[in-house]
Amino acid sequence: MAESDTFDPPTIYQKMDGGTNQTKSRTALFHPAVPTLKGFSPGGDFALWAVRVKMHFQDTPREHLGQYLLPLLDDDAAQQFLATGVPIFSGPDITWLALEELFARYELAPAFLEKFLERRQHLAESVDEYSACLRALATKAYPKASKEVRDEQILGRYAPLSTHP
Repeated sequence: MAESDTFDPPTIYQKMDGGTNQTKSRTALFHPAVPTLKGFSPGGDFALWAVRVKMHFQDTPREHLGQYLLPLLDDDAAQQFLATGVPIFSGPDITWLALEELFARYELAPAFLEKFLERRQHLAESVDEYSACLRALATKAYPKASKEVRDEQILGRYAPLSTHP
């Protein structure tokens, strides 16, 4: 291995109060910023908030996740959750289901389904752009469906195009 193949960050010297020099490597001084999560309030975008919460707590053991969810609700959302009668120490599966039933908006799914089914590729639109648009519409048209089901629906939009005699 050549000398240039190894990377050792330079050492930074810091003067301490006692007049002694202590060393820290550059990597020891790096602390990534942890994003703070905003509390969810009724009327907010529940799906977006849920994605952020799940990403933030992805390394948290499932058995502890439930205790972190409720403090992330603002007062109005917490009062609505408490009114459901779901015990506050329920597991994450029960808590997520209750929160989804309370705050997720699925009433527009039929309108998005109509847009999804009517959507055609524009002449100047690339296949990637068209696919991205279909994916966004499918997510809203089939909100409770798995990714696999949505992908099947998207592929079904291409099937009529490929059956020319």
